[in-house]
Amino acid sequence: TEVENVKEKQIVIGDEHVVTGLEQAVESMKAQEKALFKVHPHYAYGSAGNAALKIGPDAQLTYEVELVSFEKEKESWELDKFE
Repeated sequence: TEVENVKEKQIVIGDEHVVTGLEQAVESMKAQEKALFKVHPHYAYGSAGNAALKIGPDAQLTYEVELVSFEKEKESWELDKFE
């Protein structure tokens, strides 16, 4: 078991680098809420694991999350010419 302590990290829902289980869990949270999530392998890296991250096959992942804040993605009509 390896633990990564990250003080603050920004994630983007829909980003290929965020496991499905964590995305679904964070989407259910409210601002300032804290939660502990256990993500089943089917919603993480599955039977393949992730060698680059040293996550073995069929690993259940555990995340302790505090949703400090969130920003809703702007709709196309809300973008200015520089975005």
